[in-house]
Amino acid sequence: MDTSINQKSTSILTTMNKKQSHLQLPLIVTIMMFALLLPSCTHRENGDSISTSSKYFYVDETSRPETVAYAKKLTDFVEKLLHDKTTFDADLSAQLEKLNITLHTSPDGKLKIYTWWNGEGGNLFIYNSIYQTTCNNKFKAGLMEEYEPMPLAIYQVESSNGPVYLIQFCFRESSSYYAIGIDAFKVSKKGKLEPAKVFECPSEDPFTSSSYADYVCIETSLPSLPPSVSCKGGWLDDFFFGMTKKDIYMPHLFSDSEQHLSEVWHDFYFHYKWDGDHFNRDALLTYNPKLKKYLDGEGQLMEEFELGGSIVRIEKVEDDGSYRYIAWKKKKLFSAAPDLVITQGWYHELKHEYYFKNGEYEYIFNNDSQNLRIMYTNPKTNKTREFANYDVYSEE
Repeated sequence: MDTSINQKSTSILTTMNKKQSHLQLPLIVTIMMFALLLPSCTHRENGDSISTSSKYFYVDETSRPETVAYAKKLTDFVEKLLHDKTTFDADLSAQLEKLNITLHTSPDGKLKIYTWWNGEGGNLFIYNSIYQTTCNNKFKAGLMEEYEPMPLAIYQVESSNGPVYLIQFCFRESSSYYAIGIDAFKVSKKGKLEPAKVFECPSEDPFTSSSYADYVCIETSLPSLPPSVSCKGGWLDDFFFGMTKKDIYMPHLFSDSEQHLSEVWHDFYFHYKWDGDHFNRDALLTYNPKLKKYLDGEGQLMEEFELGGSIVRIEKVEDDGSYRYIAWKKKKLFSAAPDLVITQGWYHELKHEYYFKNGEYEYIFNNDSQNLRIMYTNPKTNKTREFANYDVYSEE
């Protein structure tokens, strides 16, 4: 083909007269460009072939041969999952491990989510997921389009229209920016997985009715942590998310502009309670169940600080309006039982001080000076002296 093109161009050039000689250079350039297009067209066809064989994993002409081979195997396997109903009940653990595909199954066993990294993203980790369902003994599978997070677990609640599946997910939007939360889905009568708008979105306007969304999440750029969390470790495992059979606990993220000038994770949670059709959110913050079991009544955080080898927090108890003093040793997880709990404390409005009585010892905390004094009263002489004095906070 290249020979015929050269012969044709030579013939054209030799028949030109001198008046047309000024056209020779553009014509030669045109012919050369046409010749160069031929291999590029061939390459583009190969690119289409690569794209077809790697439908579910990103590869290009610079990809290594082993990457292209993996992409083809992955694509073939995913296509089988999408069209072969026998895969739903088959033991695919060996293939899943070899292809780095994670599988999550719903509690009732009727929904399966397969997930894998799609080869793109850099610091932005993008995942692909497909689902399989068995509805009325009918098999259905499909690609979860525009679903890029990484599923962590599948939970389930029952509604008047059948089960609602809750996918706990994590989505890393950059090297330091995360979104973590829950997506809600339901299965249609035809077996298709569809979003389920079950999470209440309380409106800030009291005259506007609430609406519902199909997800609830928290987005954060790795904020600073309060002492009760950062000093104890393990906070992602123990504090971020909690769920019982009909309750969801999502952590509160607030801005502590006076102390940290940044967003701060905290150990109080939004509570979503299932009513049979929706998750309704409580107006007040609550405890994660792992901590709630150790304390009587809900508490509102008033102060929190480090004290020697301990973390101390002062709370207002919602039940009776009193205050309590709670302390943990730093090395203990916050979800563990506190080392010290003093109840029935009170607050002096004029002095801005909290008072707690613990046997012969009285703890007095001033929230203006961020100072804690511990007074000791001798039961025999009834004399009181200062036992300890701590400055628990100094602004840098």
